[in-house]
Amino acid sequence: MEKYLNRSSIKKFTGKKMIDKDVELLSKIINNSPTSENHQLFSAIIIRNQKTLDWISRKNWNQSHIKNAAAFVLFVADRYRLTKINENNNIKKNQKTIYFDSLKAIIDATIACAYTMNAAIEMGYGTSMVGGIQSYGDEINKKLNIPKNAYSILGLSIGEISVKNKFKPKVNKVFNEIYNKKKSYKDFIQYDKDTYKEFIKRKKNGIIEEINNASDPKKHFLESDPYVKCSKYLEKIIKNK
Repeated sequence: MEKYLNRSSIKKFTGKKMIDKDVELLSKIINNSPTSENHQLFSAIIIRNQKTLDWISRKNWNQSHIKNAAAFVLFVADRYRLTKINENNNIKKNQKTIYFDSLKAIIDATIACAYTMNAAIEMGYGTSMVGGIQSYGDEINKKLNIPKNAYSILGLSIGEISVKNKFKPKVNKVFNEIYNKKKSYKDFIQYDKDTYKEFIKRKKNGIIEEINNASDPKKHFLESDPYVKCSKYLEKIIKNK
């Protein structure tokens, strides 16, 4: 349990690539990932090609952990297989059903990402989740030949640890029996202040590139262009535009 109690996002990898044996094991683990309703609405692409890693890194604000990863796993909310089967059997789905399938696909891809992260940690690697790929989702879908009705949702950098981050503050997200609104809000405000102080240190040391602070409008960037792009991309997936 210590591995999980002390888990942190690793931003500094050595650059050593994942060996074939580990890729094969990781592939089997990903294929065994649980899904929300057994509809298998996700896919994963394991990337080790350096040119592709460099391209993803540049698109993702030049984050070094991507280009120096042993492998980068892209998780796809994938309705392609189900859509193709329906087309071949002349089954027409209404918009409500497509909306439901799209949400399940996003959930399944997210479950698979978390499952893979835990597996990579057990294999001795460091990891860092990447949600920013949604801001250039259409571009990465095209580059990696991802078909219509399938959408990149999350990335996972996996690598040999060069520098292990200090365990950053965590907000309590667990309640006993019922949700406590007052405690939830109060805890988050304190967490936000503590995290901001830690991120300032990490930016000065070159570990991270950006700082986000939810409670100070001058210091957070949730309304910035990348986040607007992410929102539009997710809307496109859900509404099947």
